[in-house]
Amino acid sequence: MNLAHRLAILVSERLGLRTRSEKPGLLGRAAPRWPLDWEEARMCGQAAVRTACSDTSGVMITLQRETGPDYRASTGVAPLESVAFIERLFPAEWRSPEGNDVMPAFREYAGPLIGRIDPYERLSPARVASKEAKEKDSLTNER
Repeated sequence: MNLAHRLAILVSERLGLRTRSEKPGLLGRAAPRWPLDWEEARMCGQAAVRTACSDTSGVMITLQRETGPDYRASTGVAPLESVAFIERLFPAEWRSPEGNDVMPAFREYAGPLIGRIDPYERLSPARVASKEAKEKDSLTNER
């Protein structure tokens, strides 16, 4: 039993509320623990408890990025009908026209959260001989 499952049971038993918990997958358990992630997870948990204690339901806790050069976020709530089953796609203006890299606007947005994003090395095209050319070379070299 993980912590989330135990908390869900306690909330259900003591407060009489329907609860559920999610067991993190292997990648989630193996990923490094970043202080910012921990801080924001704690903020969301605290906001969720405050919201539940105020008899508010039908909402989801959100992180709202505050404006300014340094990254800061606060919590808020969003009505479930505005976020449930809604897919938020990676904005097209953040993708390169070729679709193989991100644009500077994304680097500016994500930089305070994840640090510098190094561009991938661009490799020069390499010519590869066809199977027929290789066979011709091997026949020539045998003579």
